[in-house]
Amino acid sequence: MEKASSDPRERLLAMFDALESWFRGQAFKGLGFNGCAFINASSEFGDPQHPAHRTAAEHKQRIVDYLERLCREAGAADPHELAERLALLKEGAIVTAHVRGMPEAARTAKGIAAELISAQTASASDPSA
Repeated sequence: MEKASSDPRERLLAMFDALESWFRGQAFKGLGFNGCAFINASSEFGDPQHPAHRTAAEHKQRIVDYLERLCREAGAADPHELAERLALLKEGAIVTAHVRGMPEAARTAKGIAAELISAQTASASDPSA
């Protein structure tokens, strides 16, 4: 995401491009796509106190924290809310791509993300919105 652009809005959207590349088996040569190891681990170890589950939750929280920083840099009206929504889109795209075999889920999520980002950054830059 950092390499995609210096613009935080473009970096947020680049996350979905990276996801699609991963879903199509292009991100990690020879490994394909088998879902998210963190989602898989949290499913296998459902007890929130289990170390594998905690590790997965901590990883997912770090992603939200990173997204929140980018949302703040992009001028979002509510960076935390936007970060949580984008994270939900990301996670939903991962599960959809894995369970339903739909790598295009990343593109669909990107379109929704673009609308959310525009709405949040437009209202932040336009006091009359």
